[in-house]
Amino acid sequence: MTTMPRTLTRWLGGHSTFRRIVHWTGAFSSASIVVLWGLSHLGALTIRRVFWMATLRSGAIEYSDSQMQISPKLVEWNWHLSDETIWRPHYWDTPLMLYLCVPLWMILLPCVLITVVAWRSNPVHFNHCTQCNYDLTGNESGVCPECGASTCSGA
Repeated sequence: MTTMPRTLTRWLGGHSTFRRIVHWTGAFSSASIVVLWGLSHLGALTIRRVFWMATLRSGAIEYSDSQMQISPKLVEWNWHLSDETIWRPHYWDTPLMLYLCVPLWMILLPCVLITVVAWRSNPVHFNHCTQCNYDLTGNESGVCPECGASTCSGA
């Protein structure tokens, strides 16, 4: 079993509501990114505004910002089977245009890592029984009243 830094364990293990939000938000986000990655190989989804354009294609999100006016069509889906996958980020900036391309795996990786850490971390409970997680605050007998397990320090 891997050990995590104590501060990260306390941060993820301290509040069960926060942990639950991190668990399910991370799982949903990761699954959504995987679905978007699959769809991006079937076609290209383009969203256009007056001076910028965003495209989902070939496993990446592309953003371009231009000084020139782009066509007014707002949302467009073009079907094409993509035989390529964009694995590396691209960026260039000219006086007339900014272009940024981020592969979806670069968004997916931190999302999955945080989700896995949140799911695998055990909540830190001080003064709790190691067997049944019963709160032993104030217990001086050295025995858990819930399950009968002995504790080293008594509480």
